[in-house]
Amino acid sequence: MVPNYLRLKNFLSYGDQAPTLDFSKFQVACLTGDNGHGKSALLDAITYALWGEARKGSSERKPDEGLLRLGATEMRVEFGFEVGENRFRTIRSFRRGRRNNSSQLELQIYDDLADSFRPLAESSSLAQTQKRINQLLSMDYDTFINSAFIVQGRADEFTQKGARQRKEVLAEILGLSRYDRLQERARLHFQKENQAGEEYQNRLRELDTELVHLEKYQNQLLDVSTQLNEVMATIAESEKALERLRENRMERSNLQAQLEIMAREKDRLGQRLQICLKEQTHLKAQQYKDGQILESATTIEQNYRTFQQLSARDSELKRDHDQLRELEMKVHDLEKKIVAERHEVERRCEKWESRQQTLQNQLQYSSSLLARENEIETNHNLFLTTRQQERDLERQRQRYEELKGLRDRYQHEISLEKQQLLTRKESLNTQIASIHTRLREHEITDERIAALSLEVEALTQKAVELDEVKERGTTLRTRLAEQQRHRSIAEEDLNEARKKTHFLQGSSQAECPLCGSELDDDHLLQLKGELKRQEQDQNMRLEQQILSIQELENDLDGMRQHFQNLEQKIEPLEDLQQKLAALRVQQKQLNETKLELRNLDESHDALNTLLSTDRYAELGQQKLAQTEREMSDLGYDEEEHAKLRDTLAERAKAEIDSALLKEARAQQKMTREELSEASEKLQLARQYLNSKLYAQQWQQDLEDLEKKILALRYDPEEHMQVRSKIDELSDAVARRESLILAQQRFTSSESNFKKNLRELENLQSDIDELETKKNHLEENLQTLVDVEKKYADLATNLKQFGLKKDQLLMRQGALQTQLDHCTEWAAERDQIRVKLEEAQKNTWFYQQLVEAFGKDGIQALIIENAIPEIEDETNAILSRLTDNRIQISIESLRDLKKGGTRETLDIKIADEIGERSYHLYSGGEAFRTDFSLRIALSKVLARRAGTRLRVLIIDEGFGTQDSHGLEQLVEAIQEISKDFDKLLVVTHLPQLKNAFPVQIEVTKHPDIGSSFKIIENV
Repeated sequence: MVPNYLRLKNFLSYGDQAPTLDFSKFQVACLTGDNGHGKSALLDAITYALWGEARKGSSERKPDEGLLRLGATEMRVEFGFEVGENRFRTIRSFRRGRRNNSSQLELQIYDDLADSFRPLAESSSLAQTQKRINQLLSMDYDTFINSAFIVQGRADEFTQKGARQRKEVLAEILGLSRYDRLQERARLHFQKENQAGEEYQNRLRELDTELVHLEKYQNQLLDVSTQLNEVMATIAESEKALERLRENRMERSNLQAQLEIMAREKDRLGQRLQICLKEQTHLKAQQYKDGQILESATTIEQNYRTFQQLSARDSELKRDHDQLRELEMKVHDLEKKIVAERHEVERRCEKWESRQQTLQNQLQYSSSLLARENEIETNHNLFLTTRQQERDLERQRQRYEELKGLRDRYQHEISLEKQQLLTRKESLNTQIASIHTRLREHEITDERIAALSLEVEALTQKAVELDEVKERGTTLRTRLAEQQRHRSIAEEDLNEARKKTHFLQGSSQAECPLCGSELDDDHLLQLKGELKRQEQDQNMRLEQQILSIQELENDLDGMRQHFQNLEQKIEPLEDLQQKLAALRVQQKQLNETKLELRNLDESHDALNTLLSTDRYAELGQQKLAQTEREMSDLGYDEEEHAKLRDTLAERAKAEIDSALLKEARAQQKMTREELSEASEKLQLARQYLNSKLYAQQWQQDLEDLEKKILALRYDPEEHMQVRSKIDELSDAVARRESLILAQQRFTSSESNFKKNLRELENLQSDIDELETKKNHLEENLQTLVDVEKKYADLATNLKQFGLKKDQLLMRQGALQTQLDHCTEWAAERDQIRVKLEEAQKNTWFYQQLVEAFGKDGIQALIIENAIPEIEDETNAILSRLTDNRIQISIESLRDLKKGGTRETLDIKIADEIGERSYHLYSGGEAFRTDFSLRIALSKVLARRAGTRLRVLIIDEGFGTQDSHGLEQLVEAIQEISKDFDKLLVVTHLPQLKNAFPVQIEVTKHPDIGSSFKIIENV
């Protein structure tokens, strides 16, 4: 993938007027600009356009919200690039809505015939389009940032860590985490299949336990079926006998029902007979009572007429009483209204009396003020004069306070600056004393460094000799292994020759042991001699091999002893090299410290000069002097101002008196007019009250009501006498009604008496007839007296047989169900056996995958195969960066002192003085090593992803490089750029920026946001 152009809109710090970044204008460029101006935003835009990924917060799932420019609702990134001979572009946009956010992604290819881009993705799905982009680029986001993108602060991530962490970093860069995910998925499948297998085995054991009872269930079902048939036959016979008894029982029930009906009819006739007898007695008694009432008929009629007359008079008196009550209530209401109206007139009298007194008092007070008119005006004029003087002094005071505040502020600023200078002076004294102490404590002589250099040089020669001994030892071990292999071959040949000789000696037939053909005596002797000679030759060669092996082992033992002696001698070499490097670093630091001391002494002398001549805060001192002069010219006297304020307070009453005087002048005439009006109103109210001129209509209505009460002439005593007589005759109405009923009954009682007598005779005849029929039915019922007992006994037996039948049916159903379950369980057992076999196969398969995807499986093989490539690429770059001085090697195995090896990932760095620890190299040398190793990792990762790394972005600090290191770095970048179509370097160093032919300078503006321009260095 080679970038062509990049367009941004509202992306991070870039607004809607951001220019287009045209990559076709350069092959190697330097991206510069201040921090926060938008350099990294350009790199984030590339990854966002291709993969929808960029920097984001730890709590954010997707970066879209965080990448949208503040205040904007929509952003868009368009990125054009080439893959092979084709041109493509991706357009990714994001819109923030009120409720939901939306994202869009397009992948387009340039059509030469149409001279325009056309969509390439078949589906509008965001995930499908992203998948097509990944397939097109042959890498995902993680692969890109680990290969084409060298992020700041991560170049030394590989070298700074230990062996175990280094393997983790290498695994991350090579993307081996996907094998961890595959291992985890395989482990989950393994656990799932293993658990399923255990469940299948448990279920098989349960099914085997249940199927043991199958034959028992079959025998029990046969027995139950036989018993059920016998019980069913018995029940059929009993039901027939029960039906016959049921008919007899029905006939007996009918007879009993008829007897019960006859008994009820007899009882009914008897009851009716008794009722008729009682009615006969009642008719006789009623005839006697009615005769007595008819004898008092005249008295009853007279009392009834008197009662009606008294009731009519009571109604008239009651009506008069109600009218009297209504008139008395109206009189009471009018009296209340008249009293209320009188109280209102009395209240107005009191109001005008109070108003008259108030106006008289006001008029008297106004007259007293007008009498003091000249005195009040004189005092008011003095007050005005004093107040104007106080206001003038108040303005002076305010200006004086402002100047005083400025004076205090200037004095504080001058004092603060002086204190800062003193603090700075004290700090310089402390730093100078500290530096002197360090110089005394860490003084290093050149003789010590020279002595250590000689020791290191001598031990380095021993190390070289050790390497030579090691190489000779390797050669001897190789020769020893070769001799041991030849010895094994010779022993095999000797054994083969002995077998052939033994075969000829033990065989009864003369056959060739090689081809199987028959041999005569001469050939047999000749063959035995030949085999004997071969056996002797083999013995001699074997003895020579053994002697050679012994000599080589002796030489190897001597060389091993020599190697151990040399190893012991050079054991202090690494410590001495570290001490020498540390001394040289300290010496360099001390030189820098002495230079710093000279600068501090100069700063200290300058501070003393400023403090002794008072040349600090000169502008503040000028402003302070000017302010003090202005305060002096102002002439403000605080005591005089205080006295004037007291005088003004004493004369403040004159202003109140003046205001009251003005008010008295204006209101005197008005007060007199109001006083005259109040006197007239008071006189009128008193006249109304004394003459009763209030509520005249209501008083007239009261007189009319009193006349109506007198005209009504209601007598309460008469009303009480009438009501007493009515109470005495209260039963007159009831007695008259009894008289009327007695008159009506007298005519019909004789006929009713005769009718009731005839009914008594008929009832007695019916009762005698029923008694005859009852005796006949009782004789028939006697013949069926034991049918109920027979029916009950047979029904009980039949019920018991029914219960037995139900029990047998339930038992038969239960057994049949068990047999059905056994059939189902047998089929289930066959299915589970098949599933168990499949689960066991899958368990073994996923267990193998767990081991294969683990750290010691495919991942270890990939790392082992990648190490030679990384070494070659790194050393090729280092050779250009260090003039072939530094080389690295990566060891994946380490020999243990007790024998054997252990997996590791150690980085060995060597220069012209031998192997040293990474931490003993200078910052520039360490950075060049990190830089070379990181680029090598990027190249190897790209190759393993199935694509060629055609673009490289380096966002790394180069501040640790000296001028010579920067020159070599620039040369290395220029040399590396031959391997890439586009190379972009992010830096702040001016000397490094100027070393590149093209600069992309990023700036930020408050109104339009970030922008950039491409500058070509001539």
